[in-house]
Amino acid sequence: MTNLIYRLMIIDIWRPIFKGSGKNRKTLYYEITDIDDVLKTRKTGYVVRYLCDYCNSNIIKTTTSSSLFRKEYQYNTIESQTCRSCRTKICEYETKKTQIPFLVVLKSFEEEGYELLTTESEYNKPNRSQIKLKCVCISGHFYECTWNNWSRGKRCGECYKTNRFNNSVNSKQGWDMYNFLVWKYTNNNYKKYYNVINPLNLNRGKLKFDYNIDHKFSISEGFKNGITPKIIASVYNLEMLTRSENLSKGSKCSIKLENLLENFY
Repeated sequence: MTNLIYRLMIIDIWRPIFKGSGKNRKTLYYEITDIDDVLKTRKTGYVVRYLCDYCNSNIIKTTTSSSLFRKEYQYNTIESQTCRSCRTKICEYETKKTQIPFLVVLKSFEEEGYELLTTESEYNKPNRSQIKLKCVCISGHFYECTWNNWSRGKRCGECYKTNRFNNSVNSKQGWDMYNFLVWKYTNNNYKKYYNVINPLNLNRGKLKFDYNIDHKFSISEGFKNGITPKIIASVYNLEMLTRSENLSKGSKCSIKLENLLENFY
């Protein structure tokens, strides 16, 4: 006979009656079945009606028999059934026990010069899951991150990009620096003025019939003549050529410097 605690918790179990098979199988109705048989043979797919043994409410809840036999369902087992409302309260309690106090979070942000915008009430609100902490970095950028990412050292993405760029610049000089800056501004302008530079949506790539971005007044000539990288990378100096055309053109110029400057200024 089923243990008394199961009888107190489980009201009854219902077996689905199907019509058809495979994709055409449909549930016609449910019929009550023996509780002991389901628990003993661990049958799944049945509907279990129960009373929550945590809050002792007289409101009848339902679950599936599958949940009774899965170890990962710690709140829905043969030994104990907990309703959704109680499970939420338990999870909130467990979360609060391991939650980092707000003042600790606030101090951590302030020590690095970040202004935390998330308030204490927002941080402690119920049913939260990996709340995104809103802040302003030391450079004035708005930034969002979870406490887990912050504690692992992740910081403002905009500052990271800027620092990476500055580090790249500091490691270059002369021609390398000039070429680096031209292509940085070129790629920015290509994204900004895509419809002007590449209105036919030509495919960029390294294959023979792919297209490349070409600088009409070449980068090497711009370097020799002391022309600023932004002018060489301007939309007025960019066009699409096939890879073979671009390679054969090399450092030659397809326009005169005066024409470029007239359009730029």
